[in-house]
Amino acid sequence: MRKKRVLHVITSTGVGGAENMLYKYLSYSDKEVIDHFVISLQDLDHFGVKIKDLDIPIHGLSKPIYTLRGIKEFYKTSKEFNPDILQSWLYHSDLACLILNIFLKIKLCWNIRSYKVYKFQKITGVLVRFLAIFSKVPDVIVINSLASKDYHHRILYRPKRWEHVPNGFDLSFNKDKLDLVIDIRSELNIPPESLIIGMIARYSKDKDHKTFLKACSLINKELPNVHFVMVGNQIDRFNLTLVNISDQLKISNQVHMLGNRNDIPQVMPNFDIVCSSSIDEAFPNTIGEAMAASVPCVVTDVGDCALLVGDTGRVVESKSPVSLSKECLNLLRMPNHERLNLGKEARKRIAKHFSIKNITKKYDEIYLGL
Repeated sequence: MRKKRVLHVITSTGVGGAENMLYKYLSYSDKEVIDHFVISLQDLDHFGVKIKDLDIPIHGLSKPIYTLRGIKEFYKTSKEFNPDILQSWLYHSDLACLILNIFLKIKLCWNIRSYKVYKFQKITGVLVRFLAIFSKVPDVIVINSLASKDYHHRILYRPKRWEHVPNGFDLSFNKDKLDLVIDIRSELNIPPESLIIGMIARYSKDKDHKTFLKACSLINKELPNVHFVMVGNQIDRFNLTLVNISDQLKISNQVHMLGNRNDIPQVMPNFDIVCSSSIDEAFPNTIGEAMAASVPCVVTDVGDCALLVGDTGRVVESKSPVSLSKECLNLLRMPNHERLNLGKEARKRIAKHFSIKNITKKYDEIYLGL
């Protein structure tokens, strides 16, 4: 049987949830039945290099897609791969592939990975609503969040077929594999008896770091030995907004801002719990990664966060430092063995419902069925 040839088009290959998921999918996809090729609408970045290391052909456009030279490069590169299926990732790529497929005339899939339109810049918000007009064109729209599916239905997305495929997670790193774990305590001089709360999120209004820090202040008043480790793009000592909030709350000695890191899976098992204070989220990668590492989580009730953690974590209302701190304290005050057992249950939930191997099979089945 001839292999299916799938061309993935993604807006960029920098650090992000969609980029991470594409990389993980390509890492586990069955290369015996599917050939993959990737085009990034921008120069190759972090995940672009990682995809290249998988020996999967990948091309980053040298000119902007909105220029004539960029359009020609996009079309020529796509034609050279001779794909059977065109899979776009994120809205700008959805538009690019919608236009490209006028000429290629092959199977078209979109991949929607965001929740609500209001968070985007005005031009992207207009694009999201514009794409709704053409949502019947793709053969299938893949979506990673049931909450996002409901939202897009409300803004008049009417595809021929929805496919709900949540994010998948690697189960390689957990608290039982300490030889694979980076020792954050030593790196940050955190005493061995101290507890650590982690938050992995880029600096963005949606992630609501202010609420997290206010919750940290309330936790600190009850348990002064707790440390708070924050990781993500622009989460560092150059972010004066976060530094000033920490200073005002008198918790700067307990807060560690590490910026971007490429070793999150190895760092995650250091945490006693992981928090998400997001006010808007579809299906958070970082929470799934924490659960896969046997770390229990406290999340806000947005998007599919509650569906993801199930009964292995705690769910609170968004924008509420009091609620967030209360549930964090409840987990921190658990006997250590009970908290560890809760983390093990979280890992089992990922293995049962959201392992990357199972999620990869779903993507493969979609493509093989077209």
